[in-house]
Parts: sequence; structure tokens; C-alpha cells
Amino acid sequence: MNTNEKSITNLREAWDLVLRTINYKLDASYLAAICFCLNCINMNKETDIEIPEPLERALKEIKDPIRLCTYLLKQPLFEQGAVTIALIVANKELIHTKRGILLIPEEKFPEFNRELDAYRKSNDDSQLYAFLSSCIEPFPETKAA
Repeated sequence: MNTNEKSITNLREAWDLVLRTINYKLDASYLAAICFCLNCINMNKETDIEIPEPLERALKEIKDPIRLCTYLLKQPLFEQGAVTIALIVANKELIHTKRGILLIPEEKFPEFNRELDAYRKSNDDSQLYAFLSSCIEPFPETKAA
């Protein structure tokens, strides 16, 4: 399996985990499971990852999925895959709370990358937060039968 195929398989496995466990609490163990699926960190099993205490606290305290996403984007724990992890976590919480799904259209990738770069340089996430919030697609209203 080449690198692209492995990345796609890992991404599918992470989404499969999220969709099967959408009502599970987001905590350090859950984050470790996502990281394990994505193979973002060199580890042999989910328990190999040590989630630092400040990150564990943030998972408990940050209730806004987009704010949590911006927080995760700056975590040094995620040398590879920080964007993927942050977006999957945000989507897990958005779907769980029935707010919608965060979709960044391909034509907006350059803008996303500019906002992310600016955030990483300035530590001010306000522009990135606004951009990501504008990319939330709400679920359609369903009528009761």
C-alpha cells in the first residue's frame, strides 16, 4: 500500500470510529484513539500516547467545537496531522450536538492556509475562528413523521 492509500485508509478508519461512537465523551482516551487511527504519532497502540495535562484540561473545558479546533491546531503533540485531528474532533462535536458539519471547500484551502499561518504566527485565532465558523454547514431540518 502506498503512502496516499495508507493516508486514505487511516482517515476512513478515524471517521468510522467517530461515526460509530458519536455519543461518546471527548476525552484524552478518545483523542488517543483518533490519533491511533490516523497514525499521526509513532505509537503501537492507543495507550502509548500520553496526553499532556493542559490538553486533557482543554478537552474538558472548551465547549465550543471551533474554539477546540483552533486550540488543537497549535498543539506540539501533533507534529503530523494536526489539521486532520483538529477538524475531525471539531466535526465529532458538531455532529454530536447536531450543529452541522465543518466543510472547507477546496477553493477556500488557500484562505484556510493563510488564516492558519497567521494564527500560528500571532496566536490570535479570531480570523481563523471566523473563517472556520463560516464553513459550518447546518443539517437540514427534518419534519416529524
